Order: sequence, then C-alpha cells, then structure tokens
Amino acid sequence: MTELILIRHGQACFGTDDYDRLSPLGIQQVERLAAHLAQSPTPPTTLVHGSLRRQRQTADLILQGLEANGRRLALTRDDRLDEYDIAGVFWGYLDDILAQQPDLAPYRDRLNEHPAVFETVYRAIMQTWIADATPSRRGLQSWPEFQQQVRDAFEHIRDRAGDRVLVVTSGAVIASLLGQALNLDPAMVLGLNSGLYNSSLTRFLVIDGKLVLTEFNTVPHLQGTGDRDLHSKR
Repeated sequence: MTELILIRHGQACFGTDDYDRLSPLGIQQVERLAAHLAQSPTPPTTLVHGSLRRQRQTADLILQGLEANGRRLALTRDDRLDEYDIAGVFWGYLDDILAQQPDLAPYRDRLNEHPAVFETVYRAIMQTWIADATPSRRGLQSWPEFQQQVRDAFEHIRDRAGDRVLVVTSGAVIASLLGQALNLDPAMVLGLNSGLYNSSLTRFLVIDGKLVLTEFNTVPHLQGTGDRDLHSKR
C-alpha cells in the first residue's frame, strides 16, 4: 500500500523582493520536521519535490536530517509539484480588482503592511483568476490547467506501489489534491489553502487507485511548550 505524505514548504520570505527562499523561521520549522520524521518507526522510502527554491531547500533539510539519523531515501524532482505562478496571477489581476474596489486602491503599494486588506485583495484576485476562461492573454495558465498539472503529478507518484513517499510541495498543490480527492469546489480549495501551516503534514493512503485522506495540516513537530511562535501560514 502506498502512503503519500505531503509537506508544505517551510515559511518563505513573504513580503520581500526574493520570496522564493526559506526564512530563518522556515528553516527552523523544517529542521524540527526532519527530526520528527527521523523518529518514525516506518521511515519513508522516497522524497519527491518541486523545482521552486523554497521547495528544494525544504527537501534538502529533510534529507539532511534523515541521513544524519541513518535514514536514506531516494530523491526525485517533479516540476509539476510547483505552485501556480503566484506573482504572475497577483500582478496580472491586481489593478482589475482595485478598479472594481476603489476604496482599496490607496493600499496598492503597501499591502504587506495591512494583512487584512491583503487577504481581501488576494482572495478577490484568486476568484477572478479561477473564473477567467482565457488567462493565457495575460501569459498565465488557467485554473483547470493547474488542476490537471496537480492530477498528472500525483497519478505518477501514486504508482510507486508499497512506498511511503514524502512529497514536498506548496499550499495550492496540497489543497487542490485534497479538493480532487473529495470533489470540492474551487472556493473550498481556496479556503483550505489559506489555512495550511508551513511545514505541515497531510497524508493519503492509495487504496485501489483512490486517495484516502488520513491526516490533514498537522504540525506535530511544533507542538511543544512555547512552540506557537513557530506556527505560520505565510
């Protein structure tokens, strides 16, 4: 029986000019996760990750932590585990949203300073992208194309019969896979994505070719006294 253990990357450098790298907090989260995984009585056999820097850094830290505890596993890269083009979608639709909601326009260049406003704008951007039938005019893939990317990636991974596979990826990929498994609509997928913790674990068993959810968005490696400060979603 195949078990898929999905890991969201550690916290990246949100709000900076170089988002696609782990923050100091993100490194700490993943080091904690690696130590937790190394103690498992049934260790993983394979680690698959996407091509984004924050995903690769997360995978490397996990691999180092496991190998330091005598756990060796095969490492594979699959670019289909990459997140959608966050920057392209955000900037591609931002001015459309601000034109529709002019009261938000004064925040345009300082959204990072106003988290509640950012979340409102980001949610509207995502809803607009999902509803757009022709995002290729903006140089973007469509929501259905992103969903197919996720589906293709996991159809390949789940064929590793009998393996326990670590999959290091990003929030929208995890939420989309869960949405596909449970037949959720895009609004629910967006809601799941917004609630995912950095370095969280989501587990599926593959039974008769179908994904069965057994764990969602847990952070057992961040549950000690005082560890609330290690929790993050962005």
